[in-house]
Amino acid sequence: MKLYLLAFFLCVLAIQSFAQRNLIDSLQNKLKKEKTDTGRAHILYQISAAYEIVKPDSALLLAHESYVFSKKIKYLQGESFSLNIIAGAFDKMGNYIQALAYYLQQLKIEEQKNDPYTLAYVHMSIASLYGNQNDIDKAIYYALIADSIINKDTFLIKDLSIYSKLNIGDMLEKNNKIQTALSYTLQSYNEALKVKNMLVAATALNNLGNIYTKTGDTEKALISYKKAIPILDSLEDNSNLTECSLGLSKIFYTKGLIDSAVYYAKYAYKVSIENKILDHAADASSFLAELYKKKNNIDSAFAFQQIMINLNDSTRSSDKIRLLQSMTIEEQLRQKELAELLEQEKIDRTQKLQLLAIGILIPIFFLSSLYISRKKVHKKIIEFSGILSILLLFEYITLLIHPYVAEKTNHSPILEIIIFVAIAALITPSHHRIQTWVISKLSQIQEKHRQATPIQLDHDPDEQMRPV
Repeated sequence: MKLYLLAFFLCVLAIQSFAQRNLIDSLQNKLKKEKTDTGRAHILYQISAAYEIVKPDSALLLAHESYVFSKKIKYLQGESFSLNIIAGAFDKMGNYIQALAYYLQQLKIEEQKNDPYTLAYVHMSIASLYGNQNDIDKAIYYALIADSIINKDTFLIKDLSIYSKLNIGDMLEKNNKIQTALSYTLQSYNEALKVKNMLVAATALNNLGNIYTKTGDTEKALISYKKAIPILDSLEDNSNLTECSLGLSKIFYTKGLIDSAVYYAKYAYKVSIENKILDHAADASSFLAELYKKKNNIDSAFAFQQIMINLNDSTRSSDKIRLLQSMTIEEQLRQKELAELLEQEKIDRTQKLQLLAIGILIPIFFLSSLYISRKKVHKKIIEFSGILSILLLFEYITLLIHPYVAEKTNHSPILEIIIFVAIAALITPSHHRIQTWVISKLSQIQEKHRQATPIQLDHDPDEQMRPV
């Protein structure tokens, strides 16, 4: 198995049957009607997942939009799922460095959430990525971490177990740790049969064929390959089907059955060409060239040798196209991130200006209260202005400290409310005392000002004493 099975499985987990065009349209219509932020983030993720297999570039852009929106509303699950789609899209476009970067970014989020299912899922994704790059030591390292997480909570994430064992077995076989590889692969095969997962069972049979071939047990290898082929064919798992057919062809070659070897090698070539699996087609054509040389059919040997060269050129060309496509998408993402950064800076600047305006307004309002207290106004008005001044001050303090509290608590509503209740418990007595003191002072100022103001009479008092 080329580790494509895990990628296939993760896509199935993520998108179920969203690959159909009409279902994508349905999701887009649903997005227009969705009112909640988390609901919108989740639908955006589903749409991006639906595009991942057929149009990884579109999936990447949509997943990035979902990620940015999820981050804005502090929706960690949406961030994590979106990062997984972005990483998978980069993987399919051949940009493995960027794919790894996004997987590791997702891993950080999952380590915070501590959700065993998704944590195992991400480690398996990283293992698959390293495996496809033939960095088997790192692939095994991450695969074993995933397996240890699964073993701690088998009941919760038992559906991942068969995939984990299958991939560990495949990686160990590639690292020539044959006996351990055989143990893991047999476990995966037996568990797959129990839950009737024929895709994993057939892939495990293919892997067992590869393992038995390396041990020299060609009879067991032959039986495993023959069992796997009809199942893989019926499930249309063409990647593993071509690998299995070529493995069977090589077994027949070692037994001296050249015609049977040619038959299965041509079958592998036909399936891989029809499904554009160019690396498998190149392997099959190379082996066919060798087989025809053995049969002294020089023309056919030369023809398949030329096909192999052309396929290798096409593979390199396809890699270049994918790399160019990936670089173009990266630049689009960079431009989007710059635009989003400028927009966020604009929002932050507006908020800071508003806070500054409120900070200036509070002392102005307090001074206005002092001014009012010197005027002939009703005592209730002075009390109201004093209360309002103190309320504004304390609410302003709460507004200032809220971002720091939210950051320190990682936006946990429970922790935030506990902290703010504690702050309120400390502030409320002070608030009451200061409020009483301010109202008292304002009232005293008004009383002193009233007493100091001379009484204005409507007539001259000396006028009454004048003689008539």
